[in-house]
Amino acid sequence: MKRSIAAAAAAMAVALLAPAMAAAAAPARTPLATETEAPVTATVSSFGSAVVEPGGAVGASVSVHNPGALPVDQVVVSMHVTQQPLESFESLDAFLEDPRSAPLDRVTQEPEPPAPPEPDAGDDDADPAAPEDGAPDGTGPPEPEPAGLTIDPGSRVSLMVSSSAASLGLPDGEWGVYGVVLEVEVGADAYLVDAMPITWAGAPVPELPLTVLATAQGQPTRVDAVLRASAVPGVAVALDPTELTTAQVFDQELLGREVFRLPSGDPDLTSLAHAQDENLIALALDTPAGTTLGAFGTAPWLAQPAAVDASTAAWADANGAAATLAHPGSPGHSDAAAGAGALAVADGGGPLLVADERLSTTLAEYRPGSDAARTVLVAQSALTADAGGGAPVLVAPGRSWQLGGTQTSEALEALVEAPWVQVRSVEELLGDAATAVALEATLDTDNDLPLAEIESLERRLAELWTLSTTAASPAQAFREWGAPVAQAIPTALRGDPAARDAAVVAGLEMADATLTGVRIAESSDLNLLADAGDIPITVVNDLDRPVTVTVELTSLSPTLQVENRPVVTVPAGREVVAPVTVEAVSSSNVELRAVLRSTTGVAVSDVQQFSVRVRADWGTAATAIFSVLLVMLMVAGIVRTIRRGRKDTRTSPGAAPATAPPEPETEAEHESYAATDSEGGDHDGRR
Repeated sequence: MKRSIAAAAAAMAVALLAPAMAAAAAPARTPLATETEAPVTATVSSFGSAVVEPGGAVGASVSVHNPGALPVDQVVVSMHVTQQPLESFESLDAFLEDPRSAPLDRVTQEPEPPAPPEPDAGDDDADPAAPEDGAPDGTGPPEPEPAGLTIDPGSRVSLMVSSSAASLGLPDGEWGVYGVVLEVEVGADAYLVDAMPITWAGAPVPELPLTVLATAQGQPTRVDAVLRASAVPGVAVALDPTELTTAQVFDQELLGREVFRLPSGDPDLTSLAHAQDENLIALALDTPAGTTLGAFGTAPWLAQPAAVDASTAAWADANGAAATLAHPGSPGHSDAAAGAGALAVADGGGPLLVADERLSTTLAEYRPGSDAARTVLVAQSALTADAGGGAPVLVAPGRSWQLGGTQTSEALEALVEAPWVQVRSVEELLGDAATAVALEATLDTDNDLPLAEIESLERRLAELWTLSTTAASPAQAFREWGAPVAQAIPTALRGDPAARDAAVVAGLEMADATLTGVRIAESSDLNLLADAGDIPITVVNDLDRPVTVTVELTSLSPTLQVENRPVVTVPAGREVVAPVTVEAVSSSNVELRAVLRSTTGVAVSDVQQFSVRVRADWGTAATAIFSVLLVMLMVAGIVRTIRRGRKDTRTSPGAAPATAPPEPETEAEHESYAATDSEGGDHDGRR
C-alpha cells in the first residue's frame, strides 16, 4: 500500500513538472513559415488584448490547415510565455527576431493533454514483482491515449488557447513586457506559428504624454484611406486641402479634428528652401481647398522637407510654417532628435516637430494589419514611457504609413487607448518649452532640383501672373493657370532625376500653352490707299475665361502715324477684330508691330509684325478724279434738266397747212422766204 501511494505521488510530481521540464529541454525548432516540409500551415486568426491586467487573460485563436492528401494526426496548439520580462528595446527586438532565444514556460495547449492513468488501489501486500495492470509486458504503466486532433486532407480547424493572468505566473505589484509564443505541434515535432509581446499591468505603467500626427496626401484613395485609418480621438492630421472633398469632411468628421495644411502638390521643400524660393511655395499654399466647409484652406501649415537642415527650417519659418516636421529616416532627423524630444528649435530659427523613430516606424511599417503590430506598438510605448520620464513623444507615420486595411488602424487605437498614454494635441505640443538643436546648414543637396530649373519655373509664374491681370478675377485665374507649375516638382520624384525633369518639362509646356492662349492672329500684308484709315487687328483668346487687353500698334516709319490704342474684351474661346486708326503722311511701305498689353501696360502676347503698303497719293488722285467726274455728272444732269424744261414750256403746235408751201424757184424768192420766217410770219408773207 505504501508503495502504491509513493508511486502515485511520483507520478503526480512528474505530471506537474512535465511542462517546465519540456520547456527547459525543448530542442531548437524551425518556424512554421520557413519549414517547407511542415505537414500543416497555421496562422493566428485573433489575439487578445495587448495589455493584461490582474484578473484578465491571454488568448489566441489559431487556424490550422492541412494542405496535403493524407490525414495529419496528433495536432496540438500550445502557448508559451517568457520566464523573465523584456526590460529594454534591445531585449524586445531580440525576442521578436528569435522568439525562442529567451527561456519560455509552457502555459497551455489545445486540445488539453489527456489525464494520466489512475494507479491501482491494490493491496499493500501485493507482490512487487507482479506486472502492473494494463502493462502487457510488465515493464511500465499503460500507454497514454494519443494527444491532439486529426485533420483530414484539405480541412481547416480553429483552436483557441487561453490562460488566465493568474496562471501565467506574472508578479503582482509589478508591470513589464513579456513575450508570448504560439506553436503548432504535430506528434513530436513543433513549429513556430507566431510571437508577440504582451504588457503586464500588475502595477501602473509610467505616464506617457503622446501626440499623434498622420499625413494624408497623394491620390484621393490614399487620402481617404489615411483619414479612415487615423480616425481616432485626439489624433491630428495634416492634409492637402485641395484634395479634400465635402463628403470626406462629413464621413471622417474632420470638423471636429485638429487639422494642419500641407502645400498643394507636395512640392520638394528642400529644393525650394535651398534655392530661397518664395513664389512657388506661395502659390502652393494659396491653392483653395476642395470644399467650402471649415477653414482647411487657411489652417496653419506644416513643412515636411525631404531633409531637415538649418536653411530649410529657417526658410519654412520665414514663409509662415507653424513648424517643420522631421520624419524618421530623413537626413537631419537624428540631429534634430538628439536630446530634443518631440519639440526643438533649429539654430537657424523655426520650431521643429521631431517624430519618435521607434514608435513612428512601427506604426508605419511593422506587419500592417496584424495583431502583432498592435501588441508590439503598445509594448514599445510602455518601454518608452519608462525610459522617457514623462517627456512628450510625437508619433508621425508620415508618407510611408502602410495601411493594413480600409478601416481605423487597430494598432493606433490600441496605442491611444493604453492606460498610461495621455493624448495631447499638436497645438499643445507646440506650446511646450523647446530645446535648441544644432543642424547642418544644408543636407542632401545632390538630390536638389537644379537652380536653373527652379528659376525657369519662377519666370513662368511671373508671366502667368501678368496674364492673369487681364482676367476678371486675377487671383483665381493665376491659381488655376499656375497650378501645373507649382506641382511640377513633387517630393516623391526627388530621388528620380529623369522622372523629375520630365515633370518639370511638362509643367513648363502647360504654362507656355496658357501664355500663348491670348495672341494676335497672323496677317498678310495690307494696303492703305488713303492718307487715313483703320488697320484691323484680330485678337484670339484660346483660354477658358474672358480677357481684356489693349491693342498696341507701333509703326516703324514716320510716314505712318498710329492714332489710338483700342481696348477690347475677348470672350473665352473666341476672337475679336480691333480697328486701329492710322494716318499716312506720304506713300511708302511701312513695317508695323502689334502686341497685346495688360491694363498695367505689360505685354501679354508675342509681337506680331507685318507690312502695310501706304499709297496716300493714290488716294488723293483718285479722290480728285472722282470729284471731277462727279462735277461733270452734276453739270450734265443740270443741262439735261434745263433743256428738258424748255421743251416742255413751248406753245402747242397749230394745225398743219393743207398743202405744203411751194419751194422757191429763184434765189430772190429763197431769201425773201428766209426773211419772212425770221420775222415770225408765214412763209406766204402773212403774220
